[in-house]
Amino acid sequence: MKKNYRVLHLEDDINDAKLVKAALEAAGFCGTITLVEDKLAFQQQLEQQVFDVVLIDCQIPEHSVLGALKQLFALSDAPAIIVSGAIGDEQAVGLIRAGAIDYVLKDNLVRLANTVDRAVLEYRAAKEQQAQEALHEQLINSTHAGMFKTNTKGQCLYVNQQLCQLTGFLEKALLEGGWTRCLFEEDKQAMQLAWRQGIQNGTAFQVEGRLRTAMNNIIWIQCHCSPEIENGVVLGFIGTIVDITDLKKAQQKLRYIAHLDMLTNLPNRRALKRKLEETLDQIKRKTISSIVLIYIDLDHFKKINDTLGHAVGDILLQQAAIRFQQVLRPSDFIARVGGDEFVILVDFSQSARKIHHLTTRLLTQFQQPFMIEGRECITTLSMGVVTVLEDAPAVSADELIQHSDQALYRAKAKGRNYVEYYTDSLNQDIQRIVALENDMRNAVKKGEFSLVYQPQINIVSGQIVGCEALIRWQHPRQGYIAPDVFIPIAEETQLITPISEWVVTQSFRQWQQWQQQFPSLFNPQFMLSINLSPLQFEHQSIKHVTHHLTDLMAQYQTNPNMVTFELTETAVMSNIERMKDIFQAFANIGVCVAIDDFGTGYSSLSYLKELPLNSLKIDKSFVQDLEKSASSQAIVRGILALADALNLNVIAEGIETKAQADFLRQHGCSYGQGYYFAKPMSAEKFTAMLHKQVS
Repeated sequence: MKKNYRVLHLEDDINDAKLVKAALEAAGFCGTITLVEDKLAFQQQLEQQVFDVVLIDCQIPEHSVLGALKQLFALSDAPAIIVSGAIGDEQAVGLIRAGAIDYVLKDNLVRLANTVDRAVLEYRAAKEQQAQEALHEQLINSTHAGMFKTNTKGQCLYVNQQLCQLTGFLEKALLEGGWTRCLFEEDKQAMQLAWRQGIQNGTAFQVEGRLRTAMNNIIWIQCHCSPEIENGVVLGFIGTIVDITDLKKAQQKLRYIAHLDMLTNLPNRRALKRKLEETLDQIKRKTISSIVLIYIDLDHFKKINDTLGHAVGDILLQQAAIRFQQVLRPSDFIARVGGDEFVILVDFSQSARKIHHLTTRLLTQFQQPFMIEGRECITTLSMGVVTVLEDAPAVSADELIQHSDQALYRAKAKGRNYVEYYTDSLNQDIQRIVALENDMRNAVKKGEFSLVYQPQINIVSGQIVGCEALIRWQHPRQGYIAPDVFIPIAEETQLITPISEWVVTQSFRQWQQWQQQFPSLFNPQFMLSINLSPLQFEHQSIKHVTHHLTDLMAQYQTNPNMVTFELTETAVMSNIERMKDIFQAFANIGVCVAIDDFGTGYSSLSYLKELPLNSLKIDKSFVQDLEKSASSQAIVRGILALADALNLNVIAEGIETKAQADFLRQHGCSYGQGYYFAKPMSAEKFTAMLHKQVS
């Protein structure tokens, strides 16, 4: 089938535009693509032409993607698809909520043609619905309609032949019994109410209803009645009746398409909102006592899309939909509301125990891996749950979805594979987090972040052998905010990338100053340790990160062998294959890698042997229990023996007492850091310590 679409493409990179055009033409596209590069040209084309679909790049200079969507919807009803080089989960969800149909990454343009086809299909279906409505008006005014005349008592005085053919009854039967006897009872009541109001007010009216014919067929009819008035008195009505059965079927089909997610065959966001509004109305009328809304996100779905491709991701969504339905009852409602997000609506009273049982079953159901094209795909669930009781304050459908989304946000922040229940206090927490996020976006520019440095000590000699750079945030209104508060928010909102880049740049700049002041100290055994978040590599390629690090080290004359990047053991074990690539890329540019918080993530010895590691950092929880816990002593001895066998350095974190330092030294741990030696300190204070060591 020829794909003769009219496409408007907002893109300022001509090479990217050519790649998009080639991808569409390879899939049989033979329409027109109008390319524009800026806001003004985009506006002019929307005013001058009609388009079937609009493609929008995320990075147009001086024009945000949300601004482009707003500009589009002000002038056109054409569907919008975001075509971007890089886009995160949260941004993608935000753009879809803002009205975009879907998004396609530029490095996966093979998916573009199918996405365009689906968008145009749904767009044309909507246009077809409008055309059907126009046809509907023509049918109403058709001269082939059934006609009748009645008095004010409802007795038929005249019926035409078309009405007899429509109902299947003879003229005599309709005159004696009236045609309204063929209506369904509830439709007859609506007709009688409109009839009485028409007589009372002397006004025309129109009703629709279902009619059972003489052959026992059910048809939909539309009846339009105009009053016959003489000297201000209503004498009766003259009416027309049109068979609108085909129109109703077409409308039902179009409504089904408009409320259906094409990929999973589940209801979509539009259907959810409609169902939710109906259910909330039932609570208001006390026909049901409560509802439970569960907002669900498939954990790490983006990773599966990125590593195995969108085709596998689509199959996973389809199989996930089936698993949900296997857990739910036929009366429960589930919708796919965009991307990897689903919403379940349970519209009957449940105890807290039953709600917990349902969410537990859902979590358990997704513990089993999916088999897709011979590969195992594992995705768990994060869920936000909100309950509405009949005596609760009134809440709208949009507010209810927002509340469950807030609970979902917190569930994901707690590490995923988790269920969070919405409360008023949770709402306050979310508002605080959103406020912190907004403040964090400007914190780097305003100079609110700073670095402190904790000395790393040779436990045997007592000499400083390096330091760990640690970020601090002095908020202008709230004062000091701990890293374990703002770092998770930065990771969730993708702010971790610019913050990490700032930390690395500032650390290298300070390191260069120390090298110039203390050249005798700075040998390859003197180390600068910097923490990295694995989420940074979800938004940037490994190649991009290592190139940036290489440029910075060259700029600040930093020896790569003196730099150690730390990643937590939990992060390493969450995606070991990905971490192998990251560690090897670091090794290729000469920097060292340490596993932080070691002992908490259940590392496999076989994986440790395969990773190009340099150091292990014993988690402080074990170090601080050394004086009172035999198991912690055994774990530390085991880590030291493991490191010795693998020829790895070991640094103990959180040393607070002489007894802890003595134990570590006696069992072969050479390096440590903690309050026993020194707290994290400013660059000036660390400089003073270096002066003291040199002298």
